[in-house]
Amino acid sequence: MASIPLQESPFLSADEREREFHARDTARLSSGAPEAESHSPKQSLYTRIFDESWGFEVLLWFVALLSLVVILVILGMFNGQPLQNWHSGLTVNTLLHVLSQIAQSAVFVPVASSISQLKWIWYDKRRAIGEMEDFDKASRGLIDSLRLIMKRPKWILVYLGAVSTSLILLLGPFAQQSVSLLPIQRNEAPGSGYMLISTQYQSVNSSQRLAAPNSLTLEFDTIAPQMQVAVTSGLLTTDASPSDIKGTCQTGNCTFEDYSSLAICSSVDDVTPTLIAHCPPGYSDTEPGCDYTVPDLQNNPTWRKDYFKTIEGSNALWIGASQVIGGFPSGPDTLVEFFVLYLPDVSVLTRDTKTNFTASLVAFKGALNLCVQTYRTNITNGDTSTTVKETQKNLNWQLVSKTQDKTSVQVISATDAKVKEYWMEQVTRDTFNRYLAAAAFFGEYSPAHPQGFNHNESSSDAARGLSDRLYNGNPKGMQGMSDLLANVATSMSNALRTTSDHSESAPGTATYFEIHISVNFRWLIIPILSIVLAFVFLIAVIAESRRKHIPAWKSDQIAVLFAIEPEMRARMERLDAAQVKDELVVLERKGPRGWQLRGSAE
Repeated sequence: MASIPLQESPFLSADEREREFHARDTARLSSGAPEAESHSPKQSLYTRIFDESWGFEVLLWFVALLSLVVILVILGMFNGQPLQNWHSGLTVNTLLHVLSQIAQSAVFVPVASSISQLKWIWYDKRRAIGEMEDFDKASRGLIDSLRLIMKRPKWILVYLGAVSTSLILLLGPFAQQSVSLLPIQRNEAPGSGYMLISTQYQSVNSSQRLAAPNSLTLEFDTIAPQMQVAVTSGLLTTDASPSDIKGTCQTGNCTFEDYSSLAICSSVDDVTPTLIAHCPPGYSDTEPGCDYTVPDLQNNPTWRKDYFKTIEGSNALWIGASQVIGGFPSGPDTLVEFFVLYLPDVSVLTRDTKTNFTASLVAFKGALNLCVQTYRTNITNGDTSTTVKETQKNLNWQLVSKTQDKTSVQVISATDAKVKEYWMEQVTRDTFNRYLAAAAFFGEYSPAHPQGFNHNESSSDAARGLSDRLYNGNPKGMQGMSDLLANVATSMSNALRTTSDHSESAPGTATYFEIHISVNFRWLIIPILSIVLAFVFLIAVIAESRRKHIPAWKSDQIAVLFAIEPEMRARMERLDAAQVKDELVVLERKGPRGWQLRGSAE
């Protein structure tokens, strides 16, 4: 601002000359008198637009609006798109952070300027001059703008300024929160994964020789080595599971439709009421030395020892299986039937006065039969999880002829509920019977032995496994034997699917996870409101200023210095800071272009 030239007097002191200068210059500004032409510099376009009007604030508001529009356009274009479609050198979140910061910084300027302008509007009535500081502080941050609300609770423009400031602070965090990267499961083409199954089984190995207790040598074809391992593992472990068969999956994640396969099922029955005792002449059931059996074994000799014999009171458990070549009365699907005779209370063997042995013995019948099981499999991160959904035990198995490789063979065949055929060659079924009866389900257990088992020709893995389940299992007895035999059946069913000469596969669909850009547009409500409310606040302040013909002084401190009237300035020089703040002033128009803050006494 140019000042009117002053005639200096040599008789005035420096302080007096300065006071005279301010008095004259203030009088000119207050009266609105134009300056001499030679001292009135021409204002630049920048000054007229940005310093003496609202052009700068409006421009920055449009910068904020443009940044928000760019954010909305980008997020709208890439919402739901795979991350691989994003080709920018910046990540989505980085670009969003940059744009939101630009919008936040830009929109804060018009809001801060508008809050500062409020102080000039506020002084259209008599106010304490110290209240100017409240508006200037409020333009700098949220806390002071909230304090201004408490001091000016009835002025709607103050509320708009405080709310605008609050929303601006949330603009960046809420904009960035709107974007997340989500894994979406996608499917490969069907057949990109598979699980082994078996609908038909033919697997017979070369003959095996086996020494029998009667000094004869048994020779027969035997089951595959993997199946032998499966039988032994089932007898000596407890954790056989359909999940032991690992599927093939290209991506490590596959889903399968329910599929069915030939399987082996187990059953256990209590046949204690059918026990038969054969005692030597003069012996009774209260003395050791009697032989014990059941009608099925009496009619069908075993491959091994035919009877449970208590010799010197040492045997507590005996296992025997029927030697059946022509087929089982229970049906052609039976692979083996075996019997377990044991004393649940082994203390009977050591009593001086023997308890009736027949009354103390318990007899169980175990069987392994062909069946069809339906499985449900999922492969997740390379781990196969398979559960048995359904077991079909009561199918109509029949001995029929079938042509294989131009050769007629006898097979044990059945169809399931979906009219799908499952079969095992009769020769293979007979091979299972010979091996399981002669080499698996036999043996004795004697608790008197230091190791707990007899390690002679009559001991077996079956004796070890069954004695442990019957005497020490949880649960014990019949349920313990049922659990063990179910474990054997599961282990053998797994081997059926992996060792068959005609193994098939159930197709699966490989899945993979694709990272997608996901936008929750609800998080953008706050950023949009912050821009809109800032515009409303800016326009409201501009309109109120023009209505009262107040220039766009905003936070200009020079305007404050020159607007104070000389009398007020002189009085303020005699007061301390606290007293100055309590001085009452009012903004009044002085002339066509001049304004002054005139002091007003209470």
